[in-house]
Amino acid sequence: MTAADEFFQNGMQAYLARNFAESAEWFTKALAENPENVNYYYYRGTSFQEMERYAEAVADYTAALDRFSGCVPIRYNRADICRKLGHADRAAEDLTYIIVHADRTKGEGHWLALAYLNRGLARIDCGDLEQGLIDFGKAEALAKELEDKILLAQIADELEKSGL
Repeated sequence: MTAADEFFQNGMQAYLARNFAESAEWFTKALAENPENVNYYYYRGTSFQEMERYAEAVADYTAALDRFSGCVPIRYNRADICRKLGHADRAAEDLTYIIVHADRTKGEGHWLALAYLNRGLARIDCGDLEQGLIDFGKAEALAKELEDKILLAQIADELEKSGL
């Protein structure tokens, strides 16, 4: 086992214990040993995201995507932060990428439904209510097809919060 692997394992232990500051430190050490590992960027990014250190999280997600552009969870997390920070147009770009590239045969249907839901929210944030509602409908249809009751409840909750 390499030093980077050991640092990563220590980081995962801290991460699973919800000690995000410590996990970010371990992932930083792992990255110092192996700056090309996508997982190290991803988990440090999620640690930063949990600590609401959004600029650092976006930087890590972007670095991870530079190395593996097709990773749906990383792209989704970056979109989530962008939308929270008021960059709905940038969020919509990442979510559109997921919609175009998600592979339902690889179990990415849930991510696809989430991408439609959140792109709908981003479009509404940008003032495009009509397209936002179309995306909500696609998210709901996918959630029903997947029999995902939690996602259906999330969609209903988002619709209620937005007053639609």
